[in-house]
Amino acid sequence: MFSKDCERRAEPRGVRLRSCRTERWGLIRAPVSVLAVICLALLALAPAAQVQAAPIEVTSHSNVTTAYFDNVRLEEIESMPEHTSAPQPAPPANPSPGRNAGVELLQEATPTEGQVGFRPRDGAVVTTNPPSFVWLPVPGATTYILEYSPDPSFPEGQTTRVTGIDLPLYTPAATLSSQTAWYWRYRAVLSGSGTLSPYSPVRSFQIAPDAAAFPLPSLDELHRRIPQSHPRLFVRPETLEELRRLASDPRAARIYEELLTDAEFELQLRKDAPLPPEPGDPMASGTFDAQVWRDGMLMARSTTETMQNLAFLYLISGRRDIGELAKRWLLHFASWDPHGTSSAAKNDEVSMALLYRMSRAYTWLYDLLTPEERTKVREVMRERGQEAYRILRSLPFEVNPHNSHGGRTLGFLGEAAIAFFDEIPEAREWFDYVVRVFYALYPAWGGDDGGWAEGASYWKYYMQFVSEFVDALAVATGTDLMAKPFFRNTGYFKLYVHSPGTGNPFGDGNGEPVAALDTEVMGWLARANQNPYFQWYVENSPGSPLPRSIFGFLRAARSPAPQAKPPVDLPQARLFRDVGWVAMHSNLASPEDDIRLVFKSSPYGSYSHSHADQNAFVLDAFGRPLVISSGYYPWYMSPHHANWTQQSISQNTILVDGRGQIPRSLAAKGEITRFFTTAAYDYTVGDASAAYTSPLLQFNRHILFVRPHFFVIFDELSASRRVRYDFLLHSPLVVNTLDEAAQKVSIFNWPARLDVCFLASQLLDLAADDRFVPAPELPNLPNQWHLRARSPQTEDFQFLTVLLPQRIDGQPTSAITEVLEVQRWTDPDVAGAKVRYKTGDGEIWTQYVAFRPAGAGSSDSPNGPKSPAALFAFGSDASGRKGQLLTVDGLILRLPGDTASTSGTDHPIWLSRPATISARWSAEDGDGGGTLLELDVVEQAKSPDALQIRLALSVQPALVVVNGKALSEKSWRYTGGVLELVVDAGARADENR
Repeated sequence: MFSKDCERRAEPRGVRLRSCRTERWGLIRAPVSVLAVICLALLALAPAAQVQAAPIEVTSHSNVTTAYFDNVRLEEIESMPEHTSAPQPAPPANPSPGRNAGVELLQEATPTEGQVGFRPRDGAVVTTNPPSFVWLPVPGATTYILEYSPDPSFPEGQTTRVTGIDLPLYTPAATLSSQTAWYWRYRAVLSGSGTLSPYSPVRSFQIAPDAAAFPLPSLDELHRRIPQSHPRLFVRPETLEELRRLASDPRAARIYEELLTDAEFELQLRKDAPLPPEPGDPMASGTFDAQVWRDGMLMARSTTETMQNLAFLYLISGRRDIGELAKRWLLHFASWDPHGTSSAAKNDEVSMALLYRMSRAYTWLYDLLTPEERTKVREVMRERGQEAYRILRSLPFEVNPHNSHGGRTLGFLGEAAIAFFDEIPEAREWFDYVVRVFYALYPAWGGDDGGWAEGASYWKYYMQFVSEFVDALAVATGTDLMAKPFFRNTGYFKLYVHSPGTGNPFGDGNGEPVAALDTEVMGWLARANQNPYFQWYVENSPGSPLPRSIFGFLRAARSPAPQAKPPVDLPQARLFRDVGWVAMHSNLASPEDDIRLVFKSSPYGSYSHSHADQNAFVLDAFGRPLVISSGYYPWYMSPHHANWTQQSISQNTILVDGRGQIPRSLAAKGEITRFFTTAAYDYTVGDASAAYTSPLLQFNRHILFVRPHFFVIFDELSASRRVRYDFLLHSPLVVNTLDEAAQKVSIFNWPARLDVCFLASQLLDLAADDRFVPAPELPNLPNQWHLRARSPQTEDFQFLTVLLPQRIDGQPTSAITEVLEVQRWTDPDVAGAKVRYKTGDGEIWTQYVAFRPAGAGSSDSPNGPKSPAALFAFGSDASGRKGQLLTVDGLILRLPGDTASTSGTDHPIWLSRPATISARWSAEDGDGGGTLLELDVVEQAKSPDALQIRLALSVQPALVVVNGKALSEKSWRYTGGVLELVVDAGARADENR
């Protein structure tokens, strides 16, 4: 139930609360006299506080502080070791012994789960120029000194030395050369004596040739760019008249008129009506009241948005009646106690809404406010800003950024810092902190590939929030955060994993369809990046990219949408290595004909809004969900959410003796160990072994997409004792056919059908039901069905499962329309399948797929972890004029009953050394009607010699293409039904090509 990343502190008396970092955390200190009260509150609050990520405030005694937490437990002080908030020294980290030999080194702490650690990592190739340097705090440090140089000895004249750094991170103000290796180290200036610590170990990095230029201008320079007068957010004094003129521009006029209509309604509604009181206290009864918390959140969001819109309309229109109503709202909110029920200590959803929207209203209404009114607003906003800043620094966020609400608060505080810069004394400190952390660490939930570990549902909310800060910072300072690779690529994450017509595959909000907010965010990304594929997504999704809001107006007026382009020329599969997600599509550009499988094995574990779903997958076909992540999200950590939706039992993964993966833990990691996509096959392997506790030793899941038709899943499992393994499958539809004798299950969701065929070497016990334990707290939710395929009791086991999506409505399609035969390959050395089927264009295909398990790995145990299996696949249509072939790691097998000969062998392919080769040929696609052969060399063993390939083909090719390049006829020859060609040493296809 608890994260292992916990903070423990000693107190002179009483008890200590161990607070675990989920979304927010903090420290409660209390004397023994109030222990009973705290215990009762925690016992009553435990599910609810975790549900809503709500903080608690205890103020009975002067030595009690405020706590921000989701998961807690109490322990007696005597049972706990002393521990300070600073990292404790660990044995010296020495990533490069040769560079550090004979030198006294700083004893660096070992990063715990959730901590950023050290960046750039030793030997890294960075994709931003310059990189941000990040390290762990040194106990007792007041400031730091950073050095970076192209010479590992750091000579004078070739070394940049930066002093006076107050945070354990730094981003240079100028780009670095990408033509050389770089080295970096740091040391601490210690408090009290001002002495210097030893240097850290030296770490090296290189800058990718295509790295994005992303220097951080000096803070002094950014300070000078912020307007000294108002407005400051989203519009500057010198651009105000231009923005006013755009109110009549056809691109923005419709939204502007709609906002004015809303304002007229508010003027009538609020003419004499009282404004709402402060929100209720969710803890007024002594236990957490989720409804009071939710009511406060919804009230704050809607009313602050009304205030914000009215203030903006006053700014653009100059209408005093609108401005006076906006001012009435602003001063009303300023009258609320910033330490009361609208504080983060009571309801941070309320406090966050007030923080950034009051900042906007203040700067837009500035000339309408009297000096006394400005002072009143500044005083309350100083308290709200300081509360948000204290929360971030208490984590501290710059060390532990995996804090969902903290990542949102960062941008809100940044807007407040701009609005009140040099008007609130602390605003400059807020600004400097936010900008530096954004450059170095944002986002904590993804990386350069653009993934978002919390899932596609939370992606849209957090992208909406951050889009506003990105725009605000750009207008105020000219700083373009969109230059970060994450912002350039994150639209691809949405495009692939939550494509039009599908549901969110993983994480809280699983199953949610593409909604208007997704379209709005993708519209922002399309305009900001001028990306035609993102615009295609927008035009194939519900809602408008320009919402009826001030941001719809601003974006319509300032940024034209690019011309949409269907993603027909993009790879049909993509790996988001930063978050460990793989998406495979049969036809990404045609949602109604597409088959989508999304697979996850993530380094972010089951933390925050993620679930215990390593090595899980979902499957849609022809716009219909067939295999889903099950469960609902009534509220965060409700009994159903905590004990079903977040657990492995709700996912399409594996249970071991009925037990799943560790929930709510960053340590419960998975890893994508292999991925490639070619014209004929997509292939990936995930390792989820670390996500389980004993006795599981190994869980490698292989997924092969025989494109564009069906999937084969091969699971390699090993345990330290005899166990039963459960292969889980969940569907929104009743399991129409469950044939235990045939080891087959069928699911129908018109116009789609899915046949699931189990081909394990031993019979599996199949069962299905539609029960949730516990049931969702919300009424009238649709049933879902849960299939379990259970192995016999054993130490090692292999599941071989074939998933055959079919289109059954008679529409023209290249997909499967009828399955003719599925049977296990009888070779005793492999786990394989033979599949025959008919497609909608009348072709009949026969496909063979086989995995050969590898031998024992490095474990001392005879049943310890094994390296992943090798793979071979071959298929052709009935005429033999179309076909495809794959060998992974050079595995070559003779097909059952095969009489083809390749240079005297009975195999369809021969290689001069191990390699991974994918090939596809078609008699209809070559020049002049001849056969086209497309061959991808995905990997090959290192060798100075060229790779020789011989491939059995029944028809002479007219054109041979290798890794996307056509070969001259002199580079290959075809004799006796055998194609021979030579590939240069080291040639390989890009994994995402």
